[in-house]
Amino acid sequence: MTASHPPYPPQGYLGMTPVPRAPEGTTTGTVWIWLIVVLPLVQMLASIPLLVGIGEMYTKLFGTLDFSDSASSNEVMQGMLSSYIGLFGPVLWVTLLSYLLSGVGVLLGWLDWRELRGRGVPKPFHWAWGFFAFTGAGTLVYLIGRTVVARRRTGTGLAPLWAGIVVYIVLMVATFAWTIALVASALSAVKLH
Repeated sequence: MTASHPPYPPQGYLGMTPVPRAPEGTTTGTVWIWLIVVLPLVQMLASIPLLVGIGEMYTKLFGTLDFSDSASSNEVMQGMLSSYIGLFGPVLWVTLLSYLLSGVGVLLGWLDWRELRGRGVPKPFHWAWGFFAFTGAGTLVYLIGRTVVARRRTGTGLAPLWAGIVVYIVLMVATFAWTIALVASALSAVKLH
């Protein structure tokens, strides 16, 4: 190690450049990121009619099942088929709504990205990562990536991620509770003799 050859290059290893920083005092809490955070709650609330319909269908379906020797399998199959056909409309509604809200999430990501650039945040997390919402990942990919990049550029911006984690925990608990209630209701309607 001579004076002309330091132990490591001054620009960092592999030619890495320092992370660009936003001007001091730049905030990252846009209205768009907060709308992205609550978007899964909107989808859950819009799905409630379907969830109620599914609960009623399974309760009715299991209530029509008769496991006695006199039950005809043809009647049971007709009951199941009519129950499933009755859910086509609500399932289609929730599916289309899911795609629509995924598109809204991408739009909100673009608006957030544009506003961060306008506030002077260099190279904010790109909005196109929001397209992962169409794969079932929801808004988490954009939310996590955006938080990491915003934190590196400004030193702030963790609140949306923590709020998003709380939203997803609430959704998981609500889904778990609804599933238990559905199974208990459906099984209580079964005629065993």
